[in-house]
Amino acid sequence: MERLTRKYVGGGAYVPIDTVNRVNEEECVGLPITKLARYEEAEEQGLLLRLPCKVGDTIFEINYKSLKEYKVTGFSYGRLMGQDEEDVMSKNEILIHICNQNKDITGYFVASEIGEDIFLTREEAEQKLKEMEVENETSRK
Repeated sequence: MERLTRKYVGGGAYVPIDTVNRVNEEECVGLPITKLARYEEAEEQGLLLRLPCKVGDTIFEINYKSLKEYKVTGFSYGRLMGQDEEDVMSKNEILIHICNQNKDITGYFVASEIGEDIFLTREEAEQKLKEMEVENETSRK
């Protein structure tokens, strides 16, 4: 679908002059509103899905008090083929497919794990790791 609006640097949006020149004034006002309405209808019907990251992004996992780094290779929804029926954790969830740098480890994370064990930035992951270390030290005392 063609983008009908542009964004100002400080926020806000506008219809660029090239769009205005291609269509008459009434259509120019109506086209972005019609497009927005389609997105809103899709969202209301549960057809619009917002992904937490994109393919190629790096995500971080806290694993045994260390950080593991993975590349996002794709997404799916629900449960993967061949999984056990007991694996209810991944039903009706966005699954983030990953591989490590050597591409010898592949797998997936459930998107709802973001912020717990999985993080979208190294800084967030390192901060959580520090918090976990402080909690560990406090619980030992």
